[in-house]
Amino acid sequence: MSLKSFHIVFISLATVVSFMFGIWCIRSDAADAGRALTAAGWFSLILGVVLIGYGWWFLQKIKKWERDEETKNNPVRFDPRGGRGD
Repeated sequence: MSLKSFHIVFISLATVVSFMFGIWCIRSDAADAGRALTAAGWFSLILGVVLIGYGWWFLQKIKKWERDEETKNNPVRFDPRGGRGD
């Protein structure tokens, strides 16, 4: 598994776990730690949203790197004025 694939899987799992923990905390009936558990739940849900944003940003950056790598390895470049820039 490549580092890119591992990163995508890790961020996906972290997002799912964050949402699951947040829902569990909010739905929990712990009388002793009610406010702390609810606060932890909301923080976890917010973190899940942030992780979704980070995952989207990471995928966009990887796509840009792959496009840049393709154009770097392509020996034929096109001139924007319509001609070929061999």
